[in-house]
Amino acid sequence: MPAKPTILNQMLDDALALSPEYGDGLSSHLPMALTALRRLGADGRRLRAFGRTYTAAKALQPTLPAERWPAGDPWQERFGDMAAWPAYRGLFREWIAHEGVTDMLTQVLPPLMRGCGGAAFHGLIRCAYALDAQHAAELADALAYWACRWMDLGEPGPGGAEADPWTVLQ
Repeated sequence: MPAKPTILNQMLDDALALSPEYGDGLSSHLPMALTALRRLGADGRRLRAFGRTYTAAKALQPTLPAERWPAGDPWQERFGDMAAWPAYRGLFREWIAHEGVTDMLTQVLPPLMRGCGGAAFHGLIRCAYALDAQHAAELADALAYWACRWMDLGEPGPGGAEADPWTVLQ
């Protein structure tokens, strides 16, 4: 999923330098809002203006750089741990680079879906926007945020409308 050289992807690249949260643990909507605005027809000038305004209004801070995942550590063991953000960023970026988006998502979505309600479904929604933008680094950060804010919802009950994570993301 190589990012297309568009103003949206340039803005998403820039947004990767900012924390996924602000204030008292509130989720930043910057990547999703930029994607939605572009889909609504916003041009580069409008996207840049929105990005500046949103970043200032939410006082978004620089984020921690990606780190290597500790070799041998099971990737699901730090679900729900925001301190694991840098390591999850590194893990998902590396995973995408080595296996591609489709193969990686096939492996990570089932365990992540059980905890998709964390941060008001923000990780799941952010992943869908990243896929729409075809931006692999944003997808990696979205998955990292989902893992860090994972909240166990328990086993799904009978009668659910959709069991396939791919369908939910589409």
